Amino acid sequence: MPHDLIYLNKRGHPSVFNAWVYYRITSAGNEGDHIELCLLSWPDLADRDEVVSEKLAVVTNPYDTGLARAYPNILNVLKKKWDIDHRDEDLIGIRERKA
Repeated sequence: MPHDLIYLNKRGHPSVFNAWVYYRITSAGNEGDHIELCLLSWPDLADRDEVVSEKLAVVTNPYDTGLARAYPNILNVLKKKWDIDHRDEDLIGIRERKA
């Protein structure tokens, strides 16, 4: 069963709440398996997947998702698509992904 890793990124603004972004990274956990990146809404942490908006659409299997390349590719997608520096994140929760 896959799990969502839920992150908060304050984008360098610790007291400006509307600048903050919530997102999830989901993986089945095996090399080459499915990986998703998705922005989340607050406070319900629901996916903000909007198929009519390239900016808000879920990213599935960003480039090579093999063990050696998955993490650098995730960092690249987060930065280029949503201007998120994942190194400044706070892991705020883990939840089981419902099918």
